[in-house]
Amino acid sequence: MAKYPLEPLAQVRATEVEDATVALAAVVRAREASEAALAESRAAEARFLTETEAVVEREAVALASGVLRAGDLAQGEAFKVFAALEHRRHRAAIDAAAAEVARACAAEEEARAHLAEKKAAAE
Repeated sequence: MAKYPLEPLAQVRATEVEDATVALAAVVRAREASEAALAESRAAEARFLTETEAVVEREAVALASGVLRAGDLAQGEAFKVFAALEHRRHRAAIDAAAAEVARACAAEEEARAHLAEKKAAAE
């Protein structure tokens, strides 16, 4: 009876390890990109809050000095409504980016486990 040739099997398993390594690299890049997007969303929110705070402070100074009229006060209230809506939009973007980071981390864990499985099978 002929012996089973192990060399082709070893080659197939080595190829599977290589493929799993390439897949892991792609998943890691995706996670890094999602983390960068989350950081950018947080930075955009911080810039927005800083700019909004500066506008509110200028309005308060103008109000205290008596420069503002009734129309200006109404416009200021409209700005506050806009700012609240815009802040909610920033928070939603941050939440979406954080969810994507969580998904990417889970995919990376799965890819790492798959690679470990393929390496173990190749040994």
